[in-house]
Amino acid sequence: MKSKGISAEAWNQADIVINMSGTHREQAFPEFEKVEDWMVEDPYGEDSHVYQRIFESIQRRVAQLAESLRQKRQATQSEE
Repeated sequence: MKSKGISAEAWNQADIVINMSGTHREQAFPEFEKVEDWMVEDPYGEDSHVYQRIFESIQRRVAQLAESLRQKRQATQSEE
């Protein structure tokens, strides 16, 4: 199975793109600056506890990122 590309419209609308491919951003997305690498353990072949642990880790990181983006957006809006 091969990954699908991201449309130009999606890139333009995104505040940030999270790369969990295991390939560093400079190699995977050299022309894009708003990519953040998240090194995430691949749970393939592991038991359900490992999947759950990784899921919860990603969920926490997404919540932290969302809060950070909200704060940045609010700061930008109050400067205007």
